[in-house]
Amino acid sequence: MVTERFGRAGFARLLTVQLLDALEAEGRQVVPVCTYVQKFVERFPQYQHMILA
Repeated sequence: MVTERFGRAGFARLLTVQLLDALEAEGRQVVPVCTYVQKFVERFPQYQHMILA
């Protein structure tokens, strides 16, 4: 859980982008279990090719 002090600061988005970019560079795919990542991939279709069905 993120406290109010750090909420809406963009940290989750930054970590998600860095992780997905690193995994993509390695040619890997993911199964997003975290609801944040699931919604992120829906919002940013450039990562949808990495999702395993």
